[in-house]
Amino acid sequence: MKLVGYEFKKYILKPSVIAFVFLFLILNICKIFEIYFYLGDGRSVVSGETNISKARRELYEKYGGKITDEKINALKKETESAQKKLEETGITNEPMEGFYTGYPFGDVQLLKYELIPAYEYAILYSNHSDYITSIAIENISYFAEASPYEAARNKLIASSYINRRVDYCVKSDGFIKLFDYKFSTLLSMLLIILTLSPIFSGEYVNGSDKLIKATGKRILSIKTKLITAFVFIAFLSVIFFAEDMLTIGLFYGMDCFEAPIFALKEYLNCPFGITISSAVLISFLGRFIFILCFTSVICALSSVFKSTVSSFISSIGFGALLVILSEVLPKPIDITNLIYMSDFYTEFSVCNIFGVPVFSLVVVMIISLLLSGISLLITVRRAFR
Repeated sequence: MKLVGYEFKKYILKPSVIAFVFLFLILNICKIFEIYFYLGDGRSVVSGETNISKARRELYEKYGGKITDEKINALKKETESAQKKLEETGITNEPMEGFYTGYPFGDVQLLKYELIPAYEYAILYSNHSDYITSIAIENISYFAEASPYEAARNKLIASSYINRRVDYCVKSDGFIKLFDYKFSTLLSMLLIILTLSPIFSGEYVNGSDKLIKATGKRILSIKTKLITAFVFIAFLSVIFFAEDMLTIGLFYGMDCFEAPIFALKEYLNCPFGITISSAVLISFLGRFIFILCFTSVICALSSVFKSTVSSFISSIGFGALLVILSEVLPKPIDITNLIYMSDFYTEFSVCNIFGVPVFSLVVVMIISLLLSGISLLITVRRAFR
């Protein structure tokens, strides 16, 4: 532990690193606010909440969450009442009491074209999942002899979508923004390059590698540095993801974590029968595995090059290579897909692994862990030789 503490003081707890961490945390909040300001209701922070925004919030507070018969009946009555008043008065510019937007027309628009469709989606979702299941079951028999892989794939589809039900009305904006958000991971990558690219190469520069080899503590030193690196990235992963979730939740709102992920209309075809809270945890796990893989490669590069400048430039090059490859590589072998989960939650995606259908998310996680293992092996083999 003393050696780990020494490595932390040497590479992590430097004033410059601490300053960059705080700076990047502030930049991350600014980026989220920028997205909220231009793509959400962020202008209301400056100009005040509009009648429409206020009405949406009040309606969701009243009818969001668990769907009950009482809520359904109340929604019907409010819609009928607003529609009747609109027919009596027509479209008017005079505000009226007793309406969420201040006008019958505005209430009818929100109730009939936003809230009621959300309820209809939840109530009718079982028809969608039952249809997918029935088609998959038919395909199992059809492909039983002609294509064992397709039969197995359809069996997986049937087991994934069978008996699904939705009884929640969930506001999806916050969760979609969280699952799609990439900027904090980019900041983490920059911090890792700045902090860890010299973790091995720096010892060559100051000549400490000769002392490490002479004392016979090569393996101990490597283990200590790797533990330091992994503790640092665990801290970065937790603090940035927590900031993402808290800030996005503050701006957009997040609730109903116990609802299934497919309660969000954008993820109606999600192949995983998990809750929203589980989807959030998987999103964090995906980002962490990516950061682990990225850090392992950075450590390997640092162990190979005997110049801090070379290890830094090569680390930047690796980051740039990931960006370039993300444009051409298929989803199951592109580790950058772990940064944002929407693609995996949006569609049923599997890979043919020796005749067995395996979810693409699982495949890309395994590839990332294998690349991490190879990079760590290179580090152990090459460092301080």
